[in-house]
Amino acid sequence: MLNIIWAIIAGLVIGLLAKLVVPGRQAIPLWLTIVLGIVGALVGNWLATVFGVRHTSGIDWIRHFLQIGVAAVLVRWSAERDAVPDVDPRRFRLFAGPGLVVYGLTVTFASIDWAMSIEPRWSSTVYPMMFGVGQVLAGFAFTIAAAVLLRDREPFGRLVNPANLVDLGNLMLTFVLLWAYLAFTQLLLIYAGNIREEVTWYLAREQPGWLGVAFALIGVHFFLPFALLLQRAVKRNPVALATVAGLILVMRLVDDYWLVLPGIRGAERFHWLYVVTPLAVGGLWLAAYARRLRGLALVPANDPLVEQAMAAHGH
Repeated sequence: MLNIIWAIIAGLVIGLLAKLVVPGRQAIPLWLTIVLGIVGALVGNWLATVFGVRHTSGIDWIRHFLQIGVAAVLVRWSAERDAVPDVDPRRFRLFAGPGLVVYGLTVTFASIDWAMSIEPRWSSTVYPMMFGVGQVLAGFAFTIAAAVLLRDREPFGRLVNPANLVDLGNLMLTFVLLWAYLAFTQLLLIYAGNIREEVTWYLAREQPGWLGVAFALIGVHFFLPFALLLQRAVKRNPVALATVAGLILVMRLVDDYWLVLPGIRGAERFHWLYVVTPLAVGGLWLAAYARRLRGLALVPANDPLVEQAMAAHGH
């Protein structure tokens, strides 16, 4: 969850800087600014690596300029599409495929560099995939919760119908299952191998307190959402589905704590900052998000796919 918060903050900063670089006023929503900023940061990092300027002495100005430059191009494209029909509507779709590949590589290296390196004598090939799937799951959960809260705003509300909610609930259920599968796979492989250097990771997490967190993750992060999302009535009910999504968001934070904190010496015990910090950072971001969202169009303009969906009454 913390890596998601930092990704959102970085995307917001880079996206806003890109909007300042692009001339004129860009009437695009804040969520799209953040998404374009995150994509720009990922592509900028990749370009910096290609040109050999990702790591320089002092502040990495070249890398940051590349990030802002790529984000500025994406913001300009988005603003142009909202202003007039796009002459080439495939641009974003063609960019999305390679962007997913870049994202996969980025989250792999980030999870190893930021989290796995805390315990340098231990390694796992499943660990980066767990981080990536957790991020996607949190993204679906946040999207569902935000869509339900904003369903009274038209024409966006026409898209938040029972059929689309069932589809979103099924996608969230898929990633709940995938997260559980990866977590169990890592446990099974390490248990079967019974190698001293590998089992130490789980030994640190079966200590008093952390073992209870592990059982809470099994019950509340997997079994409870799994049982609820199997029911079509829950997925068709906006309030019920948003409640499940909120529960998953909370458990994503708990899972990140369980993955990281037991490996940090001196951080094994609970501290009040573990709760206050994400609430403070997340609260500030949500306040800025809600303020920026007021009065902005929630449905992209001049998007053929969206127009087709709206013409079909949201499905």
